[in-house]
Amino acid sequence: MACRGMIALLLAAMVAAPALADRRLLAASSTPALGATQPTEPEYFITIKNGDFVNGCELFFPAGWNQWEVVEAAGGAPYLSGASLPANLTGPGLVRELLDRAQANGLNTMRTWAFTVDERFALQTAPGEYNEAVFRGLDYLLDEARQRGIKLILAFTSNWTPVGGLPQYLEWAGETAPVQFYTNPSIASLFKAHVTAITSRINTINGRRYSEDPTIFAWNLINEPRCTGCPAGTIAAWVKEMAAFVKQADPNHLLTVGEDGFFAAGGTANPGVQYTEWAAEEGQDFIADHSSPDIDFATFHTWVDNWQEVTPEWQSAWIAAHADAAEKTLKKPVLQEEFGKWVNETDPDSTLADRLVFMQAAYDQTSQLQRAGSALKGSLFWQWYADGQIAPLTEGGGRGLYGIYESDAAFRPVVENAAVAAELSAPVAGCRPAGADVPPPANCSDTWVDGAPETGMEGPTCALPINECVRGTDTCAPEAACLDDPEGFACACFWGYAGDGETCAPDAAALKTLASAYWSEPEAGACDPGADVAWPSDAPGYRYDALGAYANDYGSRANVSLLECQIACQMAPACESITYNAVQETCFLKRSQCPIYNFCYDPKEIMCNSTESRAGEVIEYSIPCGFWLTYYRLDMDVDAACAAFTYPGVATGANPDVVDGFREFAASPAAAELDHFMIAPAVEPEAEAAVPAATTPAASVTLVAASADKPT
Repeated sequence: MACRGMIALLLAAMVAAPALADRRLLAASSTPALGATQPTEPEYFITIKNGDFVNGCELFFPAGWNQWEVVEAAGGAPYLSGASLPANLTGPGLVRELLDRAQANGLNTMRTWAFTVDERFALQTAPGEYNEAVFRGLDYLLDEARQRGIKLILAFTSNWTPVGGLPQYLEWAGETAPVQFYTNPSIASLFKAHVTAITSRINTINGRRYSEDPTIFAWNLINEPRCTGCPAGTIAAWVKEMAAFVKQADPNHLLTVGEDGFFAAGGTANPGVQYTEWAAEEGQDFIADHSSPDIDFATFHTWVDNWQEVTPEWQSAWIAAHADAAEKTLKKPVLQEEFGKWVNETDPDSTLADRLVFMQAAYDQTSQLQRAGSALKGSLFWQWYADGQIAPLTEGGGRGLYGIYESDAAFRPVVENAAVAAELSAPVAGCRPAGADVPPPANCSDTWVDGAPETGMEGPTCALPINECVRGTDTCAPEAACLDDPEGFACACFWGYAGDGETCAPDAAALKTLASAYWSEPEAGACDPGADVAWPSDAPGYRYDALGAYANDYGSRANVSLLECQIACQMAPACESITYNAVQETCFLKRSQCPIYNFCYDPKEIMCNSTESRAGEVIEYSIPCGFWLTYYRLDMDVDAACAAFTYPGVATGANPDVVDGFREFAASPAAAELDHFMIAPAVEPEAEAAVPAATTPAASVTLVAASADKPT
């Protein structure tokens, strides 16, 4: 296969040009005809019989979890703003990892969104307009879950998220009061249009219409609806109208609300009821909201920390109250659809041991009620972190407030309850199963690259190309770039590494020389903004923009070390300097910056702002986010860069003597070894002294800086 011309150009500048691992379409010798279907086991919609969930003709007890940003990950987002992508794992790879581990641990249900929460990766970009690449992420999630027998609960919207949630519908309609979401006919039309777009969507991978896909367990109308101070019954009336609409659009799937489960005024089980009626004033009414005949089952959430009811006894009473109300009043099954327990290292009452107490108690109670034939049919925890995922800085990194790793003790009761759910999944007497009428998946193995699944082509007719680099089904080494190609993919080792791209060994001497080829000063930054240089697609820190989120190629799209940033600069012939933030692990490549003027530095650490919603609570943060430091290549054309820049005013911090070191290095054997050829810009950039460069924030930065967010 022919390599891209750019690859050949960049490889020429390497210490030693490594071999290129080429992977092309390679059909197996004895595979079915292209697009031929493959036999599968029958699949069933989840139904309700005699107050029980039923899958085919077996009782079904949901055992699983909630997952944030899973649609973004499945679509190939280069970063996640909640829990990070693990190192050397793409978003689709993370989805496969979680689903594989769920299957291995006996979990059968995931709850997530039928929208996205990151503005850069919005599913619905404007009323009625959708990002097809993001929609394919939901397609992929559904198909991967199908393959593992995992059922999905999908919420159409949420009260909290500015993207895809109630705030966005208000913005589109030019309204601000939350009550308008529930009463404004224009907003109702927008919501119904979204429901129609979701339920009528035909999966590009398996050809199934969403309304006809038994992988979907149920729909949530809205996650945690709130209408503080609204007239009683506002949410219930909205639920009644929207539930009828959803059932008309999709009569196959179960439907519920997705609310916290607050009772109306006078409800003795509500959080804080001994002091205040705040929960009843949020507009929910657990009984009224679930009374519509089009609502098939009830849900409630349990957040002891947010609601300041941090005792296992209160948690137990809350769970019991909903199980009792669902059974005796609603006469419908009920799920504890979200629950969790904070872990906060600064709070002695929020340790991992405390979490285990609450998780164990919740699951022991769930198992006990399940065995007793109660209306409570399952509990879904919030949320699961795969190995290597790290919470954002606003949650302190690590597992953050809510992340639960499989290795955590708190994961043990999850698995124990899953075993109970499997044990209780007995056949239903007198039942005759009717499999869902869905098209079987196409067999695209003729198109696989070197016979590997999830490569080549996919889709009902095997005509949709797979980007193996985004999908994470390539065979490239962590020290190599994956280069997508219509006929497959190629692997190329980064500069400073040698190999065929599937294995790459470091050239220690070359990497040491590269690290020594930079000059910087502590607590110093460029006054000269220079110009941005595009990040090379075959350098560390690059990720494909599968979702079309970026306006340019400036800045690293994955977290990088300082050395990796220097390697990227080495692989970009126009790069003469870099700006790097060690806290954010983010880098920008630069040219035409004069090192004489390197005294423009803000001693105040950058503060990053973030607004998050957690289980019904909106929290704003402002936290330290590091400093931007400038590193200049000693082999840069320092004379040309400094001749093009004039500092306005009195440059009291200028250091013209620094140029001598650059000239000396440029004439050294080390410079010749690096062989970093500069490409002169066609037009010199307009420069404004002591003003940060016009740089687009890097893709891997998930926080918006409050000041000095555009490094020079």
